[in-house]
Amino acid sequence: MISAALCLLNSCNGKFEESYDSLKLDMSEYELLLEGGRFMVYVYYNGSWTMELPSDVTWARIEEGSGTGIGYAYVVYDMGIPEDRSAVVTVTADNGETATFTISQGMRVIPSVSITLDQTEVSMVHDDPQLVLKATVLPEDTTYPEVEWKSSDESVATVDNQGRITVTGAGQVTITASNGGHEATCTITISAPLRGIALNATTLSMFEGGLYMLMPVYDPVFAENKDVTWCSSDEAVATVDGGLVKALKLGDAVIKVTSAEGGFEAECMVTVQESVIIDVPDFGGDGEGFKDDDYIWEN
Repeated sequence: MISAALCLLNSCNGKFEESYDSLKLDMSEYELLLEGGRFMVYVYYNGSWTMELPSDVTWARIEEGSGTGIGYAYVVYDMGIPEDRSAVVTVTADNGETATFTISQGMRVIPSVSITLDQTEVSMVHDDPQLVLKATVLPEDTTYPEVEWKSSDESVATVDNQGRITVTGAGQVTITASNGGHEATCTITISAPLRGIALNATTLSMFEGGLYMLMPVYDPVFAENKDVTWCSSDEAVATVDGGLVKALKLGDAVIKVTSAEGGFEAECMVTVQESVIIDVPDFGGDGEGFKDDDYIWEN
């Protein structure tokens, strides 16, 4: 029992080494952290004591603020109010002694109240000068000015952390700027008129009866109107249907594609050659190879 009493008075936690007949605290001031929380105050006294805040303090409270003998209490605080604050905490012993410590706000917390964009609706062509959206967070001296950006459809447009828009397609996309629980949006409609057209081949050498699929190459690749018409300069030599070219007889023909938008044209020169006939000899033998038949191969 004597050993337990000595441990209480002399402290097993290393903070005090003797009995305290007068009231002492382990701190005289404490600077609060930005996000709030709680901290522990040691009271060094052998008798009963109480700890309290001024009655007008609403942003902090004392947790279990009384005790008998050497002990501690927690001060719990909330930093949600954007103003400079401090308070004096008083500890009163049963012999009438008092001791105080001051808690103060280490950094003023100023939450944001709104976010807006300089544009809320934009119509643009895919090759217009690059668009940069500007976000304004209020108040200007907020502790949290950071803005997060997001695109609703990155196949139409992307946005970087500076509000810079990069067009990747055509259509409509919503760009959202957020700050904490606040959001602002801009709807961007991007059109992609056709600027030109080409073909995946400009010359073809084909054999009679051969087939080849010509493919239009659009500028831009995500052009909205991709309607085209096809024609052949000599359908006796080669025909075309939806880009599929069929070689009919020896000669030359120009295959032309024309866009419905803008009337852009691209051509491919097709040269039809005579088919090559290969005579395959009779190998004879035991039935494992070719025998009596002659095979004609056409390329």
